[in-house]
This record gives sequence, C-alpha cells and structure tokens, in this order.
Amino acid sequence: MNQLESGDNLAELHPTDRGLVVLMTETGLRVGDACTLPFDPVLTDSAGWPCLRFTSSKMRAEQLVPLSTRAVTAVREQ
Repeated sequence: MNQLESGDNLAELHPTDRGLVVLMTETGLRVGDACTLPFDPVLTDSAGWPCLRFTSSKMRAEQLVPLSTRAVTAVREQ
C-alpha cells in the first residue's frame, strides 16, 4: 500500500487512473463502483463534511462515505 499511495508513484499514473487509485485507497470503494460514479458525486452532509454518494453494487444500496480533502480533490479533478 505504501508503494501504491506514494506521491512519486501516483505522479507516474495517467490523471484518470491517479484519481481512481486515490479514491479507492481512501474510501475502500470497489473498482466497479468507482468506474461507474456519476458526474459530481460529492455532497456535503449535515455537519458540513464532504461525502461521496454512490450505489454499491455489492450491497445494492445507496451509500455515503466521508471523504478526505485529497479524495475530494481527486474526484473534482476528474
């Protein structure tokens, strides 16, 4: 995981792949769910914290996952 999350190694990836890797490592999102995210899936919860809204293919339910600043940036750069 250290190699995968390394800034130098992430810089070598295509920007699209980089965003997916950051999002998956920080949220635990499955690759299939990450690849099918809608446009701008980030919303703000009642406490003002950014969350990722997605439909989990495994659970077949909509879920909200809190996001770090790094993950929000990765999603918005997509």
